[in-house]
Amino acid sequence: MKKKNKDSLNSQEKIIKAAVEEFAEFGFGGARVDRIAENAGLNKAMIYYHYKSKEVLYESIIKNFTSKIFENISNVPFEGVSPSEQLFSIINSYADYVSTLDSDIKRLMLRELAGGGKYIK
Repeated sequence: MKKKNKDSLNSQEKIIKAAVEEFAEFGFGGARVDRIAENAGLNKAMIYYHYKSKEVLYESIIKNFTSKIFENISNVPFEGVSPSEQLFSIINSYADYVSTLDSDIKRLMLRELAGGGKYIK
């Protein structure tokens, strides 16, 4: 995930960036919308305008991440390839994608998985 200058981000991008940092640091339960707004340089009303609740914001981040994993895995060729080669290709595709992610996304996902994956639907 490429890092952009904070000033070049639109409001939703600022919210997502600040929220990922907040959720990675404090987990869903410890995250505070006040801090997300402050770190995004926006007011809370803007967050609630785009995302109706903290849970919707969190789910949006998780859904975006998991959708991108699925997109990467879906591009793995399967025709004429043995099942073990298919599995190896899926694992490599996943690993390649995860290696490009910001460390906060990785921390957030590890927290989610350690917590039982409640928000991964």
